[in-house]
Amino acid sequence: MKAASSRTRTRKFLAFAATSLAAVLAFGTPTAHADDSAYPQGYPKLGARTESVPGYNLKYSGAGYRNVPTMLFSVHTSSSKEGNIKAYCIELEVNIQFESDLKVGGWKEFPGTNKFKDNPDVQAKVAWIAQRSYPQTNLAEVTKASGIQGLTEKDAITATQAAIWHFTNDFEYQGLDGTDQATADRVGALYKYLTGEKNVGLKETAKPTVEIKGENGTFKAGDPVGPIRFESNQATVKLTNELKYDLVDKDGKAVDKNAVPTGTDLFLKVPADAPAGEQEFKVSATGSVYAGKLLISKGNRSQTIIIGSNKEVTVEASAVLKWNAVPKATTPAPTPTPTPSNSTPAPKPSKSEPSTPKPGTPKKPGLPRTGTI
Repeated sequence: MKAASSRTRTRKFLAFAATSLAAVLAFGTPTAHADDSAYPQGYPKLGARTESVPGYNLKYSGAGYRNVPTMLFSVHTSSSKEGNIKAYCIELEVNIQFESDLKVGGWKEFPGTNKFKDNPDVQAKVAWIAQRSYPQTNLAEVTKASGIQGLTEKDAITATQAAIWHFTNDFEYQGLDGTDQATADRVGALYKYLTGEKNVGLKETAKPTVEIKGENGTFKAGDPVGPIRFESNQATVKLTNELKYDLVDKDGKAVDKNAVPTGTDLFLKVPADAPAGEQEFKVSATGSVYAGKLLISKGNRSQTIIIGSNKEVTVEASAVLKWNAVPKATTPAPTPTPTPSNSTPAPKPSKSEPSTPKPGTPKKPGLPRTGTI
């Protein structure tokens, strides 16, 4: 079918000023619970066409086609057909051979010639789509992350395949063939989300990954302590222990401990009057074995597909955040203020000058009085 498609740890952490909370993050060792045993002989094997889940037909004008189908393939891992892998195409104009024998391969083993061949950025972005879109991430979480209401399984399959081809073969979404406009708009919106700035790419891994990271920083007492980041190839991780204080996002909104967003700055809301203490973080990430790996035909050259969902395994990580209490401020003793006196000072004695008598009035001259009258 031509173009048949469908598809640590950082030891430095939070350094605080003397008047702030001082915190350090110590890490435990991540533990993986995974069964990496090889598949039985003859498996994995691509299922029949009828076992695949169809999406919508994409409008496409390349190679003389008017449209191209999308499909989520089913791959068997044993004769019991349990633990089936779900996968998407990563080549736009290569035939798919149903019920063919496959092998799991790394990105360097890709036998095709499109941009996935030797472009690490394309490989990482395609892996991000395989991990963060349906079915590896359930439809409810895809709806929440993208903000697109009313998404259906068929919408998600179509948009996911179109987004993968966008990176591998320069495919551009032009709408759907034979559907209503509302459906085409939903698919187009999810395609835009999967190919947009949120797609930061993922490294090649064989199973889920998780680690806890932090950065140096100085924070005011009473402000949320952080950032703390949970890095994973999964969209969310789960906190498996109780926290003394709320874990919040940059807007101060508490996060769901059962679906903690990854790759996002988070903060522990430690109050300013908190005593010295510590908080252990235990997180787990659940995802598919080999998600993002390739399934390559063992026989004649045919379509290479990328694993989008497989049996689930869990990995864990832990870290301990410690903080010191904020030092209490000391108030210096007040300086005494002088009290004014109500008494009036005695006057100082003054020097007296000797007085000079004024000259008298001179008497008139006359005869002396003698005898009697």
